[in-house]
Amino acid sequence: MLIDLNNETPHIGVRINDKVYQIYANDKTEALIDKVVGHYFEQADQLDALRKKLEDAANGDGKVSEKDITDFSNKIIKELREKLISLFDELLDEKGVGKKLWEAKHGSTELLMSDLQTIQDALRNEKNGYEKRRQQMLKDKYPVRNLKRRQNARK
Repeated sequence: MLIDLNNETPHIGVRINDKVYQIYANDKTEALIDKVVGHYFEQADQLDALRKKLEDAANGDGKVSEKDITDFSNKIIKELREKLISLFDELLDEKGVGKKLWEAKHGSTELLMSDLQTIQDALRNEKNGYEKRRQQMLKDKYPVRNLKRRQNARK
């Protein structure tokens, strides 16, 4: 039996302007995306802390100004933007491409997050298609449909 390990790793191509970047469905890519997911959880904790301050202020135990809320919101957006920009730099393996992409989106962090989600979905679909093709190749190469059932020797 020969197992061929020369199959290409599942990947997608991402075009930015005239350049095409290859993103592979591998450990590096998953680790980079996991960093952003971890950042979302950190931000959720920060939002919980703000919510508690607001509840305390409503109960008369503290004070939260409109400036505090605005500063907090700007801080969260800035941190997320910086995280996404550095993610795209690492993901596409080119320094400054994340910033260029953010500027091309007219400074929209939300659109940058949407692009990341699109990349994640495309990689997931590519991996699933790769696994299906691999399973079909094995079925074609080693068919079991013609095998006869074994007779139970113990009766």
